Amino acid sequence: MAKDQRDFFARIEALLSSNPTVNEDWVDGLEVQGLLGVTRKTVYRLTKNGTLEPRRIGRRNYYSRSEIFKLRAQFLK
Repeated sequence: MAKDQRDFFARIEALLSSNPTVNEDWVDGLEVQGLLGVTRKTVYRLTKNGTLEPRRIGRRNYYSRSEIFKLRAQFLK
């Protein structure tokens, strides 16, 4: 991984952890796809209809890992 990529991810981590009320893991859309077993289009649709609430940093959306697990549990019942 290039130095500028490491710096970019370090800045994102700092932004996500800068909010003292937030102390949960955040994942990007690619990880959401893997955790839910869905396509990129489905992640977009879940975001668009409000099922998944993203936190936007730069041009990317990040999602709460705990919310993803709640959603997965809800639909696996």
